Amino acid sequence: MNGNRTTGRNDILKLFFYCTLLIVLVFGIYLFRIHPFRINNDQMFQYPLFYQEWIRLLNDCFAGKGLPLYSWRLFLGGDFYASMAYYVTGDLFLPLFFLFDIDTALIIETVCCFYISCFAMYGFLKSAGIRQFRNLAFISLIYTFGGWAMLYIGQYMFHRFYAFLPLLFLGAEQYFHHQKRWLVSVSVLILFLQNYYLMWPLSLCLLGYCMVRTLEEGHHGRSFWNDVWKLFSAYAAGLLMSCFLLYPAAQYILLNPRVGAVNDSAILWPLKTIAGFLLSFSVSPFPVYTNISNLFRLDDNGYGYWYSLFITIIPLLVSIRWMIKREHRGWGVFAAVLFVSALIKPLSVLFHGLSDPSMRWTFILQFILLYTASRAMEETEEEISSYLFPVYAVIAVVSLGATVLIMGIGKEYWIHYGSILFCLLMSGLIWYLWTHNQKKTAIILSILEICGYSCLMQNVFYHDVVYDDYRLGGSQLAYLQDTDEDLLYRYYIPIEDVEPSYPNLNISLKYGFLGTRTYNSVYDTLTDPFLHLQGITDHRIDITDPDALTMIGVKYYLVETEEELPNSDFEFVTLLNDSLKVYRNQNYSGFGYSAPVFGYTKDVKDVMTLSKGIYVDEETADLSGYANSERMPFTVTARSTDYLAGEISLNEAGILYLPIPSRNGWKVFVDGAPLEPVSVNGGFIGIPLSVGEHVVELNYLTPGLKTGIVLSGIGFALFVMVILADCGKMPGIF
Repeated sequence: MNGNRTTGRNDILKLFFYCTLLIVLVFGIYLFRIHPFRINNDQMFQYPLFYQEWIRLLNDCFAGKGLPLYSWRLFLGGDFYASMAYYVTGDLFLPLFFLFDIDTALIIETVCCFYISCFAMYGFLKSAGIRQFRNLAFISLIYTFGGWAMLYIGQYMFHRFYAFLPLLFLGAEQYFHHQKRWLVSVSVLILFLQNYYLMWPLSLCLLGYCMVRTLEEGHHGRSFWNDVWKLFSAYAAGLLMSCFLLYPAAQYILLNPRVGAVNDSAILWPLKTIAGFLLSFSVSPFPVYTNISNLFRLDDNGYGYWYSLFITIIPLLVSIRWMIKREHRGWGVFAAVLFVSALIKPLSVLFHGLSDPSMRWTFILQFILLYTASRAMEETEEEISSYLFPVYAVIAVVSLGATVLIMGIGKEYWIHYGSILFCLLMSGLIWYLWTHNQKKTAIILSILEICGYSCLMQNVFYHDVVYDDYRLGGSQLAYLQDTDEDLLYRYYIPIEDVEPSYPNLNISLKYGFLGTRTYNSVYDTLTDPFLHLQGITDHRIDITDPDALTMIGVKYYLVETEEELPNSDFEFVTLLNDSLKVYRNQNYSGFGYSAPVFGYTKDVKDVMTLSKGIYVDEETADLSGYANSERMPFTVTARSTDYLAGEISLNEAGILYLPIPSRNGWKVFVDGAPLEPVSVNGGFIGIPLSVGEHVVELNYLTPGLKTGIVLSGIGFALFVMVILADCGKMPGIF
């Protein structure tokens, strides 16, 4: 027994050494600060700034300035807690951001994800019956540094999910071998908090995995359904425990028209996508984050090209050979369903949350292939069937030939073509070594191949996307805000004037002001009717129309030259940083106003018309009592993270328009009495008011938060029952 423990401890230490060595190889350029940790546009323009804002909101909460739910610095203001569950608010590594600066914390988080990926996969494979250290280490390292892991570097919410993913299947194996379910609940909780978006396809995969494993264990009839019930109850406990974040996040994201919208009627992906997918099992995806022209890139937000199942040739072929055997065909059918679902768009829609088809969920297929490969390597020492590699080579050559016919052989693609040919040659060499009893050499070459390409991507061909050309500081804006009598207003700052090298649409988060642009896939879509009038239909938003800017409360323009101003209705105020000039918008009428009610938003054709009055979004609303109201400013008297108060005086009954998205979380009080707001001017808050002076207050609470907390309490109680059942202290069907 002691010998086994010593061997197990030594194996873990060896794996830790191998993993550390490869982390230094792949990630050393960032780890040792040779180059700033900036890999892709999402990482540069979104994630660090979202973390920065989340930490600020938490610090304000600790200082008694309100709950960390709402951020005025998000585009037009928004629910940070619910919307950023997709990105940062569920991050288990949050304590790191209070101990280190954001860049350092993100580097440490990424390194932790490497280690967790490796040891979580190692633990899962051991629980699945894999005993040889060679096989355990090889598959664990391929998982940690393989194709999908390579793409997830710098995509923190995806990388965290990928790292913890094997824990869920480790929990399932713990149940099959020891009748313990607590790890299923804990891993479900963790995964839902890290990225609920990916948990949908993974849940479908878990269902398929458990069905095949249950049948493999010989459980049929009542025994089968007993396993299903017990695993479902453990899953439900984890799901419910996560609802303090998941439930409000789901309520928020389900309002996004992109969710559940399928705008693609094609059956199959384009031929070059299919060719790229077939090649991706043994070809590196390293051009994705580099300046190298990518043969398989599509202009579709990454849905059809942001993928990679690069696991090298040995795991691929031994897995296929193992799954086509009669006794393992359950796994073969499961993998085939995943493979076909990736290629057929309507099936891919199912795995992508009933939204547009995507390859982003295919990390599941990679995981299943690696799992079955580990079992194949463990159960047999037989050689790979002689026909497997030639068959794959023919498929690869045909795929490459189709790509050449579609894309041509332009010089811009030479590096990518060269990398594909090199990978295929390496696959042939590794296959030769493996089939000639030089398995150790083949394994070493496979790991070096997969990490070598990642090293090239990070160290040689990386995007030069570091933004360091700052012309504006947060302290300068703070000074301007401190000297202004208004408590709430927005700035318009042309990004190219502030960061001419690498324009950043999220500069309001970076510099700390209320902005007019964003690069955020989960922005508040309630204001889409307002944005569509300006021709804005994407999540890369930059409002430049002067009428729209005045309407949403822009008081100051910060520009380099007077020629950048849209008209002459501006007054020079001061000079910032010796380059940016501050002009006051003389049409500014406060952060909100009352104006004549002219009709319904659906009848408005342009922003200029919209800015001249109030238009109600609800087509059945009675507007007869507001026709004679005057344009009167709203004066903000108090503001905090989740609170706004102000005053307005009306000579006629009217509607107060506030340039804040009309989300249900806002509770409105007029003169101390609650009042139901309406949606006006394409998605903003409208407050019906009578004649006279009024004090208006708004309090924000994330919709679904209270219900989510209650559900989390129920989930925790269910989790306690799972633990008691694991300990044999919970008799009965549970």
